[in-house]
Amino acid sequence: MKKLREIEDYWNQRARGFSLSVVEELEDDKKDQWLQLFKKYGMTERKLKVLDVGTGSGFFAVLLAQEGHDVTGIDYTPNMLKHAEETARKFNVKLDLRQMDAQNLEFEDESFDLIVTRNLMWNLEFPEKAYREWIRVLKKGGKIINFDGNYYLHLHDDVYKEGYEKIEYVPDRQGHTKNNIDNVDFSIMREIARELPMSSIRRPQWDVNTLVAMGVNSVSVDLSQGRKFAAMDQENNEIYLTSAFMICAEK
Repeated sequence: MKKLREIEDYWNQRARGFSLSVVEELEDDKKDQWLQLFKKYGMTERKLKVLDVGTGSGFFAVLLAQEGHDVTGIDYTPNMLKHAEETARKFNVKLDLRQMDAQNLEFEDESFDLIVTRNLMWNLEFPEKAYREWIRVLKKGGKIINFDGNYYLHLHDDVYKEGYEKIEYVPDRQGHTKNNIDNVDFSIMREIARELPMSSIRRPQWDVNTLVAMGVNSVSVDLSQGRKFAAMDQENNEIYLTSAFMICAEK
């Protein structure tokens, strides 16, 4: 886990600002759009045992707890968990929050009905291991809903770099600046991301192939959360690339 401490340190610095962002999201009507996606892809009317991997300041965890589900949120960053506790108290919901590495889960096999995660996998040193762990702790028939993006692919992929220069879709050129109240240097994460595996892999193609190889029963992709743009490959063929996406896999 060479980069784990560096990643933890960065997000510890960003936690206070992200907490403000999460509170804004939970007080905004746009949260209903997230609920509709969950209802479409994985959330049922019965009470579910949910794992929010990389819960951060607790947006998904609080949102799903408000719907009556039994939610466990994990994060490796202590400051994020502290703010998640504050968010849970503010919105009067009960969460089981634990410090844990998303790539090495401390749960029994088949413990959860639903696993949700947002903007986490691109941070990981061993994303394939993470998927294996998530599948392991998921009950038969359960679902993984993973929202993520190609946030730093422009550092390695010339086609994506061209798109990066045309549209603003990466974290340090989006709304993250608004809530960077502690003036954390974004270049720290950029240099960490440069060495992380997901920064050089086109997704969600990789996710689909990886999950299929791991034996899931179904995989679906939703590209409506990100921006799509046309680019030309090395053979001068037009291809479409995306900034962000959702993967839903059923075990």
